Amino acid sequence: FGTDRWDLVTMIYATDNVSWLQKARSSLRRGGLIVVEYFAKTAETKDDGDGFAPGQLAAVFGEGFTVLRDEVIEDVPDWAMDRATLVRFVAQKR
Repeated sequence: FGTDRWDLVTMIYATDNVSWLQKARSSLRRGGLIVVEYFAKTAETKDDGDGFAPGQLAAVFGEGFTVLRDEVIEDVPDWAMDRATLVRFVAQKR
């Protein structure tokens, strides 16, 4: 990912691996954006270990970032026909 290298990092169904998020944090230049869309942990899926819990991304990107969007929604993932609970998140590095 590099350091202070990118104006935009997108993680669209990439992973829920927090170490990748830490790499994305440091790879952004000042004013750069991180955009994440992934599955949300819900009461039904919380034991699966896959997905982001509500507020998890805001906690990772809290210090040094401005959270522009942090929502949990029901929608259709990009490649699926079925609906799912998704996290949509955007933050900007200060």
